[in-house]
Amino acid sequence: MVLQRCKNTQSAKRDIVIYTNKKESFFATISVVSICQLFFWTYLGEFAFSELRDPYSSIKPNKDKKKEELALDDSDSISRVGLATVSIVAGLSFCVIGFFYCYRSVKSLALTRGGIDVKITTYGPFGMHRQLTVPLSNMSAMAKRNETDSPIPIRIRNYSFYFLVDHQGKFLEPRLYDRTISIKRRL
Repeated sequence: MVLQRCKNTQSAKRDIVIYTNKKESFFATISVVSICQLFFWTYLGEFAFSELRDPYSSIKPNKDKKKEELALDDSDSISRVGLATVSIVAGLSFCVIGFFYCYRSVKSLALTRGGIDVKITTYGPFGMHRQLTVPLSNMSAMAKRNETDSPIPIRIRNYSFYFLVDHQGKFLEPRLYDRTISIKRRL
């Protein structure tokens, strides 16, 4: 039956699910951890900005101070603002990276009716899903299913990143996957 589908994908009367990956709880956990990282680093940045003070600021400034010594007081506020900025940027970076990893991880691949398009469902933050329909000619697999134990990167035209097909997911139609999606095409 699989060989018949491989030979005659153009006459398919319904969508054929080729690959599925059921890891909703894993990607929901990544989303929660990403948000926790954002809150932690934002709190650290706010604490660094508002609570960190120069330990010598309680000493009254002397009118006899030289300009070089006054410049040291300015560098303390610069380092305080710099630490706060770096903390907030780190928190935003961790959050964006976590959400981006969810968006590029493939939940399912289905060959649409007629065999010309592929319906790709990816994970999103907090258990949501995103669905794309892409022509098969605009997809290129960077590795074969049997060649690697790591996630299989799939390149899609007009997307600046690779979608990741986890090798531990279920290939419901492995031969159909090998003959349609797993082909390396020039994009």
